[in-house]
Amino acid sequence: WPAAYGGRDLTPRELAIFSEELALSRAPRPANVIGLEMIGPTILSHGTEGQKKRYLPPLLSGEEIWCQGFTEPGSGSDMASLRTRATADEVGWRINGQKVWTSFAHEARWCMLLARTSEAGHRGLTCVLVDMHQPGVRTRQIPQITGDAEFNEVFFDDAVVGADDVLGEVGGGWQVAITTLMHERANLAIALAVDVQVALLELLALIRGRELDPILGDRLAQLAAECEVLRTTAILT
Repeated sequence: WPAAYGGRDLTPRELAIFSEELALSRAPRPANVIGLEMIGPTILSHGTEGQKKRYLPPLLSGEEIWCQGFTEPGSGSDMASLRTRATADEVGWRINGQKVWTSFAHEARWCMLLARTSEAGHRGLTCVLVDMHQPGVRTRQIPQITGDAEFNEVFFDDAVVGADDVLGEVGGGWQVAITTLMHERANLAIALAVDVQVALLELLALIRGRELDPILGDRLAQLAAECEVLRTTAILT
């Protein structure tokens, strides 16, 4: 994250090491994880200088929580089929439609939203930054079997987006979304690798000093090797 926007000019590999140490120390993960690991890097890649100065400092400090609005009830992995629409007007854009499985939308101040601005397939998608604290936006949490409710349905009814809050080019939302998903996959790989490593260390601590069946010992050794391969691959990529 560049120092000019509040970061320390560290590399992705150093971020991976920090994430690993955070997990090993049992420290809580950052509250604004979607903003920090997915949306912030996307704004750095595609945002204007004004957008970077406006959105990145409060995102980094945690003052403003972000969510990502891609998935819809009828559009999951096929983003080119999404139907939420952004219509140009004298103010900027009006957003109408629905998103689903939107993590932390009920807590978010801003949403990086993928919307349709024309019928040209994936070339008709545009990424916009939506203020979640406006009358045209409504969220409904989705209860999980665990008792948590971090996922949401989000409804947009003539929500307003300013002309300056298009991220990237009009019709260039596909490229912006791919950038976001690349960061998501990379950071998710690191997080999962660390979670597996922590779980394995806890298991080894639990059985330390006990006499193990040789087959079980071989299996644990295999798990340890696979865990290290996963960790190394995540950090190097």
